[in-house]
Amino acid sequence: MRLAGPPPLGTPVPDAITALAAGAGGEAEPVWQNQLGGLAFRLPGERYAKWAPAGSRLDLAAERVRLQ
Repeated sequence: MRLAGPPPLGTPVPDAITALAAGAGGEAEPVWQNQLGGLAFRLPGERYAKWAPAGSRLDLAAERVRLQ
């Protein structure tokens, strides 16, 4: 099992993340992937967004609280 680390080159950017980046005037760059398939992206303005595939066990609502 692969642990967390930089995602492989060519990792696709989900449509929702692409839209966030476009709204900020640029593109999203995949920067991190965890063992459950969750991804983190760098957005324009040095902001970051996290994404998790449907059905994953990732609790992004809890992550949001931790990051606040």
